[in-house]
Amino acid sequence: MSCQKILTKIAYVLAPENPIIQIDFDKEKYGRNQNSQNQKELEEFIETNWSLKSGQNPKLYNASKFRLHDFVIKSNSNLIIQVGLTSYKELLGTHYHPKVQDFSQESREKFNQNEFAFMSNCMGVGAIAITLDNYVILQKRAAWTGEAPGKIDRPGGHPEPSNISPNFTNEEVLEEIFKSPQEELRKSV
Repeated sequence: MSCQKILTKIAYVLAPENPIIQIDFDKEKYGRNQNSQNQKELEEFIETNWSLKSGQNPKLYNASKFRLHDFVIKSNSNLIIQVGLTSYKELLGTHYHPKVQDFSQESREKFNQNEFAFMSNCMGVGAIAITLDNYVILQKRAAWTGEAPGKIDRPGGHPEPSNISPNFTNEEVLEEIFKSPQEELRKSV
């Protein structure tokens, strides 16, 4: 599902006056599918790309991240976000693979138009902050980051599985997803 399709789904569901947002967390069910016809090539690239990137940049570190699987609309005011686990290493290895379009096409064909089944699809968050004098807060990304170094962006990052208990209750995951943009904004400003 493209980012635009996801945003359209979110806008549709969040439009009601009292939306209900729930998490369905399952690390196995909603993890990255590892049954591509070129799985061995993908796994090898994840490892070699990580070795290269982390070798060139000692500030990079691998950590567990939440994986966005899909959104399910149950009714006009009920949205279920399906969440699994991935890692930063998998993010840099799957989304930056030279044949990422081939993996996306295979995924669309095998999984009913889901183009991200073989991808990390690491969940990112961001905050749009408007100051009292009507300015939008933007920042320049650090030059050492693994994604979009030196680019202008809104304050953001990733909800962190390490910030909640190892039990990963649906309520804790939901709280971390919505709390983390606030934390990122506080750290950045």
